[in-house]
Amino acid sequence: MFLMYMDESGTPKDQCMVVGGVLVHEHLAWPLAQAADELADAVPYPARGQEIHTDHIRTGKKTWRGVPAKVREETLAHIANLLTDERWRRGGYPPVLFAVAMAKSSMEESRARGRDPIERLYEEFFARCNAYMRRLAQDGDSHRCLPILDESGKIEERLQTLMQIWRVRGATTSARIDRPLAGFADVPVFVDSRATRLIQLADFVCHTVYRHYITGYETREFKQILQGFDRQGDQLHGLTHLTWGYYDCACPACASRRQRRQRSTDGSRTGQRW
Repeated sequence: MFLMYMDESGTPKDQCMVVGGVLVHEHLAWPLAQAADELADAVPYPARGQEIHTDHIRTGKKTWRGVPAKVREETLAHIANLLTDERWRRGGYPPVLFAVAMAKSSMEESRARGRDPIERLYEEFFARCNAYMRRLAQDGDSHRCLPILDESGKIEERLQTLMQIWRVRGATTSARIDRPLAGFADVPVFVDSRATRLIQLADFVCHTVYRHYITGYETREFKQILQGFDRQGDQLHGLTHLTWGYYDCACPACASRRQRRQRSTDGSRTGQRW
């Protein structure tokens, strides 16, 4: 069994919205949470042992207000290193990262086509995770995944209804999923982010990807966690950027998408651009 800890950053009114998460094998959940606890307990008072909330760490808000900027920067680097630490790989199932970033242009395009952008954003995310589970099954390593989300969101009831549909009938919007989302054991479970460090790590992935697409700047944390996203060889599957005219975007996700499309269409620019 795999557990997909998820969170989101941004809103439909922003220039970008991100859904991201950390896929963790059940045997890794406990040691990874313990390591995150140790990291949180190592920071100075008053943030010691408190929730790992990435925006608060980066900007020095709330319990992180009295923590020096250098310590906060080091804490962010430690979290990125924790997610990509080689010790998890030696255990057989390292954490696998996923994120879908939707640009404002694609949100507007979805609305123009009568599609809900948030619905499409989550569907695209679950499709990427489902594809990973399918690849494992094809290699003889069959598992199911349980999504676990922060209960502070406003999509709980709606997402549970949608997942029932996606698990049985497949796609209902524009993600073009050609089969049901059979890789999921059940509908999403919602929990308080303060109760689980792994939701807090998902928050780190979301916020780091969100800042990358809002600012266009590759922080060292983004560069570090980039290696943790699902990929096959040089093809990056775990990070997706939904944007109009992706041929002009220089981000790693769009570069990989162009490479994949060029292989299948002989370099033509036909088909969807967003």
